[in-house]
Amino acid sequence: MGSKDLQVPPEQNLPKVREALAMAGNTDVTIVKLKGLNHLFPTCRTGSSLQYFALEETSHEPSIARIRDWALARTESWSAQATQASEASDHADRQARWSQPCDPLRPLFGRGWTYGFHSASGGQVGHGEE
Repeated sequence: MGSKDLQVPPEQNLPKVREALAMAGNTDVTIVKLKGLNHLFPTCRTGSSLQYFALEETSHEPSIARIRDWALARTESWSAQATQASEASDHADRQARWSQPCDPLRPLFGRGWTYGFHSASGGQVGHGEE
């Protein structure tokens, strides 16, 4: 939150944000009041939204990089955990599939279908039922 944010004043809102995050059980939290920035994160003199169009900076890059790096550090960790869980699930799924009788036509007909094929001499070549 910008220290000069007049839309969401940090003095009033940061304590409420801390309280809400704690009540929700969020433990991986970093709350920072970014010095000299307004609601949209550019450096400003007053924080007034009337200054928005006069500001040369669209956002304070070091602050945006700090937010980005914080988010990436957490999502990369979550992504790695999700990948490991998915790989373990895929492995278990593959084991379950290989332990069942092979049915190469199942993708064509799906579960619950009965199908059969006969050779030119009339003998049954393949048959599957679930």
